Amino acid sequence: CIANTELADSDFQLAQEQKREWDLARGDINLTVVKANPEAANAEYLQPYVELDNDDLIAHAKHDDKYALLVLAQRPDIDAKDRERAAKQLVILGQTSQALSFLIIREISQAQVAYQKADAVVPEVKKHVANILSYVKYGLTRKDPSALFTYLMFVQQHHEGQFAFDPESVLSDEELSRIDSHTQKLTDMLDSRRAKRYLPPIQDV
Repeated sequence: CIANTELADSDFQLAQEQKREWDLARGDINLTVVKANPEAANAEYLQPYVELDNDDLIAHAKHDDKYALLVLAQRPDIDAKDRERAAKQLVILGQTSQALSFLIIREISQAQVAYQKADAVVPEVKKHVANILSYVKYGLTRKDPSALFTYLMFVQQHHEGQFAFDPESVLSDEELSRIDSHTQKLTDMLDSRRAKRYLPPIQDV
């Protein structure tokens, strides 16, 4: 279905509203888009945080403010470790889109460094790729393909000669078969962290 041509105006507006709500639920609000277009969908949720300094953002983030966390994870002037912590906190809160994509980019960057240092697929490279595939699978269980799209972007870059190693060929079939259990461990860890915040198991959301 091509929404803007095949749907009646009322149905198209309903589809747009449902997409806006789903993007908000997943934490799919891009800071760069919001800064360029204050009228973009869901921009109003990030606007109060865009101009805050780092200390104020971190203070809000300590109280699980998901919009402060979204800005933290996407601001290039924030320390990489703080951005990573913000992304992991977002995933605990059920915000998968920008957070999982950021974590995958971190993992692939670390895998690239390890690969270039050894000029080979060493165990550290395999560990990072296994983490990436777990994030992808977890995202899909939450009905969110953002992590998958981010992963496939790096696969495409490899095939275009822009990326040193092929993420698709790093793990053996046996190692790939363990991704399910790896993803379950990730889910269990998230549920444990959610329980400490008196939040229900993520599967119940």
